[in-house]
Amino acid sequence: MKNSQPSGSSGCSKENYVPSVDWVGIRDGQGWDFELEAVGSAQKCCVYCYEAASECNAWLFVPSTRPGPDCTVITGYEGKDPNKTCPHGRPSILFNKVDDKPENFAGGGPCSDAGRDP
Repeated sequence: MKNSQPSGSSGCSKENYVPSVDWVGIRDGQGWDFELEAVGSAQKCCVYCYEAASECNAWLFVPSTRPGPDCTVITGYEGKDPNKTCPHGRPSILFNKVDDKPENFAGGGPCSDAGRDP
């Protein structure tokens, strides 16, 4: 488990991706804000989280054959250690792993503690 994520999109290397995920959320949280984007790949979803979304906590890429969003990012949820980059802090995030979705990927954003459940 990492305690902090790199800044910029350097956290978007494939070894930081969590495969086979069908849900991402905030540990012990509810009512978080999220953005939906059509980006086309896990790499682009991660980069969107790190470079475009404000205070990104986590991202999830679920490929689709239909037009519309395939990238979900959670933004601005309150957590520990607020600073200039993450004024709301860095909450713990959770991933729900499944066996039948190897093409789905998720990851912690720059404003998360990047906690991972197996």
